[in-house]
Amino acid sequence: MSLPAEEMIRTLITQKANEKATLDYKVEEYGPGKRKDEVLKDTIAMLNSIEALKEDKYIILGVSDNKHLVGLKTDMRDDNEYQAIFDSINPRPSIETGTIEIEYELVGYIYIKKENNEWPYEIGKDTDKYTSGTSFIRIGSTTSRMTQQQRDELTLKKYESNGIHHPLFQEIEKQNIIKDKISYTDERDEGVARLNPSLNNGKYTLGKGLNEFVLKFQVAGNDKARVYNDNMIKVARIKGEITLWYEVDKIKLGKLDFSNRIAECTYDDLVYIVNNKGAKMLLKITQADSESHGRPEDNIIFEWKILT
Repeated sequence: MSLPAEEMIRTLITQKANEKATLDYKVEEYGPGKRKDEVLKDTIAMLNSIEALKEDKYIILGVSDNKHLVGLKTDMRDDNEYQAIFDSINPRPSIETGTIEIEYELVGYIYIKKENNEWPYEIGKDTDKYTSGTSFIRIGSTTSRMTQQQRDELTLKKYESNGIHHPLFQEIEKQNIIKDKISYTDERDEGVARLNPSLNNGKYTLGKGLNEFVLKFQVAGNDKARVYNDNMIKVARIKGEITLWYEVDKIKLGKLDFSNRIAECTYDDLVYIVNNKGAKMLLKITQADSESHGRPEDNIIFEWKILT
């Protein structure tokens, strides 16, 4: 056990701290007949204590209910025996057991680390007294069976505290990321692409390295689309000059207006794009379908070429 945890146990005993959600006294070690069931109940209850989440917790053996140090009368059982009991807790928590000497008396402890944050904890497999799935909670110095409402509250706190999401949500998110990378990334210098911007917030990444452009599209109506001035790029609309697609050298960069947040384009327009590394791209919309204007779905088809 770490020195700070050992010092905390000494302080709790010498100051005669009251029992609470993080502290439980036992006058003697758990007896052979009821040891496993009682250890599981007390440990799980402290792990699940809502009022003491993310706090270290201690079960101290050899201190009476009135907080008097009496010490253990026999040697404490080996830590391996306790760890075998803790294997019956689901999910498996991190817990230490051992002894320290205080005022010439041997005191045992079960140290439940604050890093245990996979609530709710429960019995993972049947015991002589409890069935799998049984759970307990400690409120103040009292232990009781956990209600479904308390279980739901702990589950919510786990997701909020650990910044994680339900496995089903994570799997959907993973599939979306894979789909986005396949469907909305193209490292070529030129090509034709299609996307439904409502499925990916309009994001499409083209090129790579110094020539990477992260574009954002939106359908503005049938036969009209928007390209946004976001994601470290600047965009300018070249109105009604579609023939310049084949005569790029005639485009006068100094006369283009990059001040607007979007370039709203029809099939007769071009979009001139510059990224933050100075690379340049020319883009044209060849199809734009709007679901809100009677088409089956939002849809954009565009061509691009990175200018060298």
